[in-house]
Amino acid sequence: MLLSVCSVKNQVSSAGNLFFRWASAYFSVKRFPHTQPEQNTIPHQGTDSFASTRNGSAYNKKIFFLISAMSMFIGGSIYLIWRPPILLMFSWCRRIGIYDFIMQMRSSFAFMKEDLPTWFIYSLPQALWSFSGLCCIHAIWDHRTEVHERFWITTIFVVSLLTEFLQLIHVFSGTCDIVDLVLILVFYLIFELSTKLIKGENNVKK
Repeated sequence: MLLSVCSVKNQVSSAGNLFFRWASAYFSVKRFPHTQPEQNTIPHQGTDSFASTRNGSAYNKKIFFLISAMSMFIGGSIYLIWRPPILLMFSWCRRIGIYDFIMQMRSSFAFMKEDLPTWFIYSLPQALWSFSGLCCIHAIWDHRTEVHERFWITTIFVVSLLTEFLQLIHVFSGTCDIVDLVLILVFYLIFELSTKLIKGENNVKK
């Protein structure tokens, strides 16, 4: 009988000690919440940083795709409205059924041709098309393998310059002009400067 009473007392005492420890730990955490390790804050911050970087990259892609499309459209419009209607583009217009519309546009804007500089009509389109290709490649390869992006950018730039030199030796139809080369180089420098500025801003935000 005495042994059973002692056993019960020991069990009650152990349960009381365990309860006291739990209560002490609970109230100490309540009184000093700053003592808890902030385990969830670091991953959360990292996730926010990654999300903001990804959103910024998607926004940059849209901007460069838009610039690429606008450059291609402006260059093509200059060709169709003010260049002689003997180019390959006009045969394409006949095939897709917009040749009459293009002729109406040429008649409507014919008065502007006399006031436009020669380089605007005959040199700017090719520079805009080269710039369009550079922006498109950057939008596709942005935040991917930089080596591949640099390869395609260099290829577009070299091909644009090579086309002019091939015109000089009459491999391609057309006339090689120093203004064409200068404008291609200017737009290439604009592209390089804009991409470096955007990358610099993204690094500062990170």
